[in-house]
Amino acid sequence: MRLIFNWCTLFFLVLVMTGCSSNSNKKAVNAADLDSIMAEEAKNAPAGPVRNNLSADELIKVSDCNDAACVQLFMKDLATDFVYAKKGEFASLTRSAIKDTAGQEMIMPVSTLYFSTDPGADWRIAHTVHKSEISNQLLNEFTAKGFSLQDSGYYYPTKARAYHYTSAQYPGKVLYFSTTYKPWGAKGIYLGANWVSFVFEVLSAQ
Repeated sequence: MRLIFNWCTLFFLVLVMTGCSSNSNKKAVNAADLDSIMAEEAKNAPAGPVRNNLSADELIKVSDCNDAACVQLFMKDLATDFVYAKKGEFASLTRSAIKDTAGQEMIMPVSTLYFSTDPGADWRIAHTVHKSEISNQLLNEFTAKGFSLQDSGYYYPTKARAYHYTSAQYPGKVLYFSTTYKPWGAKGIYLGANWVSFVFEVLSAQ
C-alpha cells in the first residue's frame, strides 16, 4: 500500500514540476513574441506629420495649377502632413501655440494652403505660415533658388504690402510675400483673425 502511495506521490510531483516548467517556458516565449509584435507594429504604424509647411519647390509646382482638382491631386501626396479641412482649405497636421494681438495663446495649424473655390472669384493659391522662424526659413529657400527682391506695393488680397521676388531660374514666376492679419479675407480659420500671418504666393508674371 505504501509502495502504491509513493508511486502516486512521485507521479503527482512530476506532473506539477512539468507543468511549472512548461508555464515558465511559455512565459519566456510570449515575452519574446511580444517584443517582436510590438516592433512590427511600430514599423507598420501610420507615419505622423514630418514637416510644418510646403517647400519652395512645392509652392512653385502647385502654382502651375489653375483649378481645385489640380491642387487636390497635388496635395494628395502630402496627406501625412496636411489635412483637407474644408472646401479650398488644407491645414498642417502639426499644431503649435500662436499668440494673438492681445498676447493670448491659441493652438492652431502651423501653416495652411488655401485656394479659390467661390464661383466668379479670381484664381488664387496662398500658403500661409504662422511662425516667423518658419517664414524666414521658407524665404531663405526661395533666396537659394535665386529669388531676389524686385519691388513692393499694396496687395489687395492680403490688405498689406507685398514684396515681389523673381528668379532667372524660374522665368515667368513671381513670389509675393506679405505679413498681414488678413491672409485670406473672411474664410476658414482666418474669419476674424487677430494674429500675424506670413503669406507666400507664387504667381505667373502678367
